[in-house]
Amino acid sequence: MNDINYKSHSDYPITNNHWKLMNNGVRLCDYLDTLQLVDSFNTTRQFAGINTFYLRERYDNYGGFITHDPWNRQFVVMPLDKRTHTSMYQYYCYGSINLNLNVDVIVTTVNKSRVYCVDLIRETV
Repeated sequence: MNDINYKSHSDYPITNNHWKLMNNGVRLCDYLDTLQLVDSFNTTRQFAGINTFYLRERYDNYGGFITHDPWNRQFVVMPLDKRTHTSMYQYYCYGSINLNLNVDVIVTTVNKSRVYCVDLIRETV
């Protein structure tokens, strides 16, 4: 961008300490592949160009459906159990049979730029 006042998501400190910034060079689609997700429509391929994302790992008994992003803002799009899209905000829900977990990829924005948040939910056994 040409605006010298433009700030990216990483210019803002994380205020929701459940999230951590993942910018270690691993593409989001490759990370999702390691989780052995059920992805009948191959939708994780769309994340091939994403090298920076936020990750939250929790157990399904954590205390309900958590709806806030790394900056404690409520996610704009976060329906239960279905894929939903708007022009800027997106939500994908995946399961992994082999690893007993669910994964939500939630797309939010910071200064009109997309930010990818991966919520990894482990099933309690």
